[in-house]
Amino acid sequence: MKYQSLICLSSDNFKKDFLFATVIDRDEKHIKEGKVGLKFEGNMFEININVEYSMIESSAFFEAYRHVLTTLQGFNPEYPIPFSKYFVKVNTKTETPAYLKNQNDFDFSPVLTEEAKAELSSSKFRLSELSKLKCEKFGMNESQFEAFKYALTSDLAVIQGPPGTGKSYIGAEIAKFLLNKNNWKAINPDKNDERPLLVVCYTNHALDQFLTQIAGFVNENDIVRVGSRCKNPLVQR
Repeated sequence: MKYQSLICLSSDNFKKDFLFATVIDRDEKHIKEGKVGLKFEGNMFEININVEYSMIESSAFFEAYRHVLTTLQGFNPEYPIPFSKYFVKVNTKTETPAYLKNQNDFDFSPVLTEEAKAELSSSKFRLSELSKLKCEKFGMNESQFEAFKYALTSDLAVIQGPPGTGKSYIGAEIAKFLLNKNNWKAINPDKNDERPLLVVCYTNHALDQFLTQIAGFVNENDIVRVGSRCKNPLVQR
């Protein structure tokens, strides 16, 4: 059993009785004696020493998820959890993002190639007109361009693919488009309700790489990195 892993105890074969705890003591000497130290979650310490319990251990490392789950418990019930229609209600049909409801023209010059900007009469058009353009004008292949279009026209998008297919590149291009001064104003028409672009990465290294790309097209003073182990002085503050 791993230290800080989540386990569940049940006296009725996991039908109605559940007790959750984390492993806090896995001394080898104690384990050989059939003993393990547990810390019960919340007010769950209701062990009946006269009852036999079954125990299962989560294969995922619980501590990595604990803080997220704790935060979810603290949500104000008067406000819905973001994306709850997908993550809670498991709705598989995405909707258009709020910034498309005004049918604004957006500035695509930051993500168009120099050749495309010279050929096109204007680099400003609606997102609904993206399908009329070829992927080459954005310096992308077809699958990358499809991912780019879908991400900008859906309120939730998942882009996946094997290493080297351009996932990080597409993410940076999406950020470049959204953070363009003209586009940002169209997305945030109410200056009093302006919201930042939040970037969350699985590792510190991936975060530094992505923020370095973003620093190439926005003022680095507008970037706030939260977390430790930053190895890039460009975003280390």
